[in-house]
Amino acid sequence: EFVRRHGVRFQLGVAEHFSIAALKQQGFKYIFLGIGAGRARHLKLDQGEDRVLDALNFLQNFRQNGDYKLGKNVAVIGGGNSAMDAARAALRCEGVESVHIVYRRTRTYMPADKEEFDAAISEGVRFHELLLPVAFSGGRLTCQRMALGEPDSDGRRKVHPVEGAFQTLTIDTVISAIGEQVEREVLEKNGLRFDHQGRLVVDPATGETSVENVFIGGDALRGPSTVVESIADGKRAAEVIMRREQIEPDVLPDFRQKFDSQQRLIELRGRKGNIVPFNAQDHHQEAARCLACNFVCDKCVEVCPNRANVAIAVPGFHDSYQIIHMDALCNECGNCETFCPYSGAPYKEKITVFWTEADFLDSTNDGFYLMSRNGSFDFRTRLNGTIGTIQLDKDGKVLKSTYKENSPEFNAFLQILKTVHGQHSYLLPESSS
Repeated sequence: EFVRRHGVRFQLGVAEHFSIAALKQQGFKYIFLGIGAGRARHLKLDQGEDRVLDALNFLQNFRQNGDYKLGKNVAVIGGGNSAMDAARAALRCEGVESVHIVYRRTRTYMPADKEEFDAAISEGVRFHELLLPVAFSGGRLTCQRMALGEPDSDGRRKVHPVEGAFQTLTIDTVISAIGEQVEREVLEKNGLRFDHQGRLVVDPATGETSVENVFIGGDALRGPSTVVESIADGKRAAEVIMRREQIEPDVLPDFRQKFDSQQRLIELRGRKGNIVPFNAQDHHQEAARCLACNFVCDKCVEVCPNRANVAIAVPGFHDSYQIIHMDALCNECGNCETFCPYSGAPYKEKITVFWTEADFLDSTNDGFYLMSRNGSFDFRTRLNGTIGTIQLDKDGKVLKSTYKENSPEFNAFLQILKTVHGQHSYLLPESSS
């Protein structure tokens, strides 16, 4: 309705196999294709392929009919969010007693969101890792045992079969959720070109295809991707079209000048002291619980029992405060990793202040320790795993450095070092000869 109120007209019930040429004949000068990736990938089995259900069709029919006759035991093949959805839906079908998720890699390399996986497990779904289905016959699903290998191009570990090792599950219905792909035939039929590697030919700067004034985005371009990426593709195409038509976009007001960051910081600090119970009905109350981690992220400071994470104001950063990790105070309890809203591990990832050379050498953290302060201040440093030295005078000016680079990452590291040295010297060891 929001889109409709802005003048967009919806034409529903159109033929699935559209024609770009016909649309242009109807007067549409520009066309954006957002047809998604709606074709399920085929699960290849030595036996029983014809009896495998597709997860997308299953979920669609389940939503419309509310029930399915699946038998007692169901196996869902795959490790993505669609697999989690299919497994949870299968549990709700009459007569189903057990649902099994079968995945060829381990939990660590599953593409499914953690909350989706946790929800499925909490509802009773059973998870089997390092198994690859090879045959489905007579109520039995035969799976090849797999082992992890070298990292693949996407960072996940490859898998290879364990020779002679198989596992059999008693299964009445198999649902395949091993991914979706684009309807390539529809695009080729409309004249869109693909390269020799099977990728759609698209201008990366505009999203325009090989057919003039025809743009594409979302899953149809990228394969299964996020809503944010799809929105960005649509926005990019709209901006290109407006430029070609010499249409000036509306200038939105700049609210940044009216934003009082200091006042917001005071409000957030006050909010942290309020214990407010969860309320699913009152959205205003729920919003009032937000601690704005995107504005000031210091949960690792608050949850550390040893005060090993310290927030200090460092100029030149987007975030108001930067977190410094104190190696000598940390017992590696893992609290900061558990509560980090960005799934980080601050005790391993934050710039670390060391008090002794032994502690410095015993760690792999990027950071520094003060070696001496004889007129100048000599620091032993580690940045991106490279050990070096930086010498500062009493005013924080760099006198010597073994780092020759002038990259943003080095400049950020240096700014933190200078801030600790100049304004927070109490974090450094008291005596350095």
